[in-house]
This record gives sequence, structure tokens and C-alpha cells, in this order.
Amino acid sequence: MLVRPRLGRLRGPLAASAGVFAIVVPATADAAANDLAPTGACAGQEDPAAAPAVKAAAMHCLVNWARRHRGLTALRDSRRLDRSSLLRASAIRRCRDFSHTPCGQPFMGVFAKVGYPRAASVGENLFWGGGPLGSARNAFQGWLGSPGHRHIVFMRGWRGLGIGLVQANELFGAAQVSVWVSQFGSR
Repeated sequence: MLVRPRLGRLRGPLAASAGVFAIVVPATADAAANDLAPTGACAGQEDPAAAPAVKAAAMHCLVNWARRHRGLTALRDSRRLDRSSLLRASAIRRCRDFSHTPCGQPFMGVFAKVGYPRAASVGENLFWGGGPLGSARNAFQGWLGSPGHRHIVFMRGWRGLGIGLVQANELFGAAQVSVWVSQFGSR
């Protein structure tokens, strides 16, 4: 989902991604393959046993590798976006509601909770996968293979990136589930 401010106030979604992406990853999509980092470029991107912090760092590396590969600026890690991403991922797990508004929360609620500037544009991608399908590499490949999610990753004007990852023994009928949230911000 993408939200841009207008005249100092946040407006509803101007362009929405495909919404959500779960489990099925288009492994042969040319667009995804061209912008996906080599397997050794980002430590922990495929390791299901890696610590969550290592997996989140791998996702940050994958996003920035793809952006640089496209001639775009790399994004700095934003603590506020990291916190809001984690809040969103935790709400998805807690309420078992895979959406940009889990538990009935307004989309902008997590950004407000962490003090992210109201006049900033924000974008968000979601992914979940069970077992090895929940790796950073599979999640990112899924986003690259979806036009709406891909658009958010490669938008100009982003400055900050936040990554949230929560895991659950069982969720959405699958075992060992990883829920990924990436948030992009203009501030």
C-alpha cells in the first residue's frame, strides 16, 4: 500500500499494491531474476535457522542491492520504520489477519505510534511463508514478481527502510511461518 501526503495531510491510498503476497513465489519471473541479488551477496537470506535480526539485515541488503542495481539510491535503516514494521507484523500474527489493516487498525496507526512524520509518504509490502518459503530471499523474490510490490520497492523519493519480521509455529494453516513487513518512507 502506498500513501502520499497532500497539503500537509495524509490522504487515502493513491496507489495500492496487489495487497498481499503469500507462499507462491514466481521463481522464473524475468523481472524478479534480474533484480535479485546473487545468493552470496546478503548473509542469512536463505538460512531458516538464522536469528531474526540476521534475516532482517539480509532483507535490508536485498532491497538495497536491487535498488543500486537499478541505479537508485540505497535506503538508510530507519528505526521508526523498523518499529512500525514490527508493530504491523506482530498485529498480523496476533489477529491472524494478513492485511495492511490487521485487527481493524487504521493503516497509518503504526506510523503515528512510532512518531513517523505525518507529512511523509510511506509504502508497505507484506509477505508470509511457511518453513523455507519464509526466507528473506523468497519474500523479496515474491515482491519483485508482483507489479504493485515491485513498484513500491523501486520508487524514487524513498529515503528510509524498515523491516519487520515475526515468526509463528503455526499461522494461516502452515507451520513455521515468517511474516515479513517492509516499509518505505520519504523521511
